[in-house]
Amino acid sequence: MLVRAGQLQGRAVGQLEEEPGLTGGTWQMRPLSRGYVEARSPRPGDPPAINPRYLSEETDRRAVVGGLRYVRRIFAGRRWRALSGRRSCRG
Repeated sequence: MLVRAGQLQGRAVGQLEEEPGLTGGTWQMRPLSRGYVEARSPRPGDPPAINPRYLSEETDRRAVVGGLRYVRRIFAGRRWRALSGRRSCRG
């Protein structure tokens, strides 16, 4: 689980919102999904084809959904509710 103090302003890196905030999320450390990188042409300067195939395995999808449910359960607890006046889900 990743909990980061602060809230990014308009998804801009390095710019924080004026009001304090807290962001929670998940990170799967050992995913089973596997993507690929392959050459599109014989010319070395051409960009490769990249397909990360994120969440292509059912186990990975279940892990991420379970992690997000866990984070939501933490933030729904009475101690967190007492600290926050509003909730924002940006996606």
